[in-house]
Amino acid sequence: MAEALKPDSLTRAELDEAKRLEAAASKGPWCFENCGDKCNDWIVGITDPPTEGYFEEDPERKTIRVEEVCEVGERNGADAEFIAFARTFVPRAIAAIESRDALLADCAEAFEEIYKYRSSHLPDHALRRCADISAGVLVRLRGAR
Repeated sequence: MAEALKPDSLTRAELDEAKRLEAAASKGPWCFENCGDKCNDWIVGITDPPTEGYFEEDPERKTIRVEEVCEVGERNGADAEFIAFARTFVPRAIAAIESRDALLADCAEAFEEIYKYRSSHLPDHALRRCADISAGVLVRLRGAR
């Protein structure tokens, strides 16, 4: 039996694997379309010019599907939509996670400075260092919203 997913944890190895898979995949954005007249076959593909989301071939041929990424088959369109969405979402999610990890590391560094001087008053240079780190964290957090 497969190990249950833990939604509140993500290992460095999992993040590295996501980055490896993302780098090896066809460049995005990807789109999805229903390709059967009387069936429910769905495919995920790349268009020229790039299209994200649901795609219907343009009758005037301004936008065409140039490459099929995968065939989803006779499943509902939600599978194809998710696969296409994940192509641009995963790189952004990886960047957001790494940015937040860096913020947490900065916070930990500030707390270590404070802990070093816990039994005495913080020297001015330590206070300035903690304030600088905290200010940087706040700027980055506000920018991440």
